[in-house]
Amino acid sequence: MLCISDQQCNQDIFLLNPSTGVFKHLPFSGFDVAVVENSFTTIGFGYHQAEGDYKVLRCAYIYDKPFIDIDSYESEARVYSLKSDEWKNIGAIPYHLGYKAAIWLGNDFLIWKATRGLGRAGKYLIVSYDMSREEFKEIPQPIVDYNGELHMEVSVFDGLVSTFYLSKYDEAHIWTMKEYGVKDSWELRFVIKLPERVESYNYMFLKPLVILKNGEILLEAGEKTRILHDPKKDSYRIINPIRGAPRRYLVTPIVGSLVSPFGYHQG
Repeated sequence: MLCISDQQCNQDIFLLNPSTGVFKHLPFSGFDVAVVENSFTTIGFGYHQAEGDYKVLRCAYIYDKPFIDIDSYESEARVYSLKSDEWKNIGAIPYHLGYKAAIWLGNDFLIWKATRGLGRAGKYLIVSYDMSREEFKEIPQPIVDYNGELHMEVSVFDGLVSTFYLSKYDEAHIWTMKEYGVKDSWELRFVIKLPERVESYNYMFLKPLVILKNGEILLEAGEKTRILHDPKKDSYRIINPIRGAPRRYLVTPIVGSLVSPFGYHQG
């Protein structure tokens, strides 16, 4: 199941099963705060097992100034329930969530990279939203030598919560959390030296996607390049573009399913 929306103005939100083509256009979420030009929204999607319900969390940040030289902002979050087909206002957000959509691991938590306060200051955080308790909280990170030359991203890798600490000039460190929420369970899985051809791209967009059966790691380097890295040989090869695909696109690993909770196509 996928949740699809426009990154710039995600008023139109769809739930889609790409295996069956069945989809649902969600009702308009609305916000009490005015979503204007100096605003930003992010989204999360997951399945709440206890309630047997698919949920979408949409968060809005309204800044006092344009994105350059921001001093303060207002925030608001709303949760959509597929069962009720309605949005619920859950108020302000105690963190500044990242612009990328939340990750979901099959449990009750949606997870983002975040900061406390404005996104430019302070170190990165990993923040989860508990769909059962309807609350946000921090997830402990691995102990790393953090400095201004590192960029951190949060994702799913090998089926686990993962962090990618990316050096602007040198390498990427891939950590996975073997037991959700347990700080001591973080494990450094791979240290990947960035090949010269990748360094020319913005290092902030390097993203390991999946481990293949032969042990190679598929990585994404921005919207143009996909790379296969063999950690045993420390070798790389560039994947040819997909024929017929747009010039720029991003990749998301999915698992096919015949689940169709909507019953029929809805527009």
